[in-house]
Amino acid sequence: MDEELDDYLADIEDVSNGLIVDMEHAELMEPLTEVVSELEDELEQLYVTETRNAIINKMTVDELKNFIVSLRNMTDSIRKMWESAT
Repeated sequence: MDEELDDYLADIEDVSNGLIVDMEHAELMEPLTEVVSELEDELEQLYVTETRNAIINKMTVDELKNFIVSLRNMTDSIRKMWESAT
């Protein structure tokens, strides 16, 4: 069976089992998973000292401060979404 069809059938099963509210939401599971995976990969790179140093050396202090604020805001938003879902 086609992988795309398998994913679609799994989404239908999640909706029918009440795990996801409707197909419109279910269809967003894959794009959400992909973007979270990409974000995770990029954030892991920040833990590599050479990468982090390269970023720090190429950005101004104000750019770094704004970047840190952006990351904190994203973290807070994700945390709030998670807390509202549990």
